[in-house]
Amino acid sequence: DHVDLAIQTAVKRETLESPSFEMPETYFVMTLEEKQQWQQELMQSPAWKEYRKKMEESLGRSGMGFHESVIVDSDGTLRVENVPPGDYLLSGSIGDPKLDRHSAEWYQNRLGRVAYPFTVPEVAEETDYETPVDIGTVTVEPEETIRVGQEAPVVDMERFDGDPIRLRDFLGSWVLLDCGFVMASEDPGEFIEALKTLYAEFHPSRQLEILSVMPGSKSYAKSLQDSYRKAILYFLKTKEIRWPVGMLSYEEEALQKAAYSGLYPSLLLVDPDGKIAAQKIKPEELQETLRRHLSPDPEPDPASPHGP
Repeated sequence: DHVDLAIQTAVKRETLESPSFEMPETYFVMTLEEKQQWQQELMQSPAWKEYRKKMEESLGRSGMGFHESVIVDSDGTLRVENVPPGDYLLSGSIGDPKLDRHSAEWYQNRLGRVAYPFTVPEVAEETDYETPVDIGTVTVEPEETIRVGQEAPVVDMERFDGDPIRLRDFLGSWVLLDCGFVMASEDPGEFIEALKTLYAEFHPSRQLEILSVMPGSKSYAKSLQDSYRKAILYFLKTKEIRWPVGMLSYEEEALQKAAYSGLYPSLLLVDPDGKIAAQKIKPEELQETLRRHLSPDPEPDPASPHGP
């Protein structure tokens, strides 16, 4: 029950380039309603209407094809009935058998993933339809999830002024790693104010550093990359953010690993030794989490009359 696999027709879809656009400089200080209004207006532009039309036509031509869940027998044999000849992709996940198969925790703690292409050959005789097809040994790619107690992922990125930021340079202090959480929240400005309060409380003693990761992509058009950078700089200046902020591409291993672990977007706490102390911290629990780790109650002195 901890294996979730399916096969589907290996469809080659057309690659369509989305229209170029620029993000408003004030985007990250807009209200949710203002963002939605801007997005709606963008989607109604002639270029985006044409793009969406082509996308729908492309999907219509390729179709969904064959798609079926896979039964895994106790001996490891994969079984799917009545698969017509053609090219297919076997894909899915291997989960932790100790977790509920239908829970979010199961997906966020997957042990491995499968992406295996294979071909079902044409048959010469009618009786050949009953002959099993040997697709070879299916390989499982181990999932490198991030868990409490493990080493934090390597985070190497650039500030918006071009200087490097490396998580390992902050060893010796607690680090609150904002893995895209601020910018993904409905009201980034409100959450930033809460972070500024905590930063003012813990940073002067060098107990705590905050490191914010702004996601980006190498595949963005230059006009979007430039406007995205300007919008973030405007946000940082307007909100007077003092801690290090850098951009990490979606293509980078650290961000991909965080996404696979269900940690993007999220807040993580890294201890002075570089290990994950807490993850998926909820905003309403952040203050209590920091105080619990950074200002723990002192151990009772056995020699004290109040000791054990």
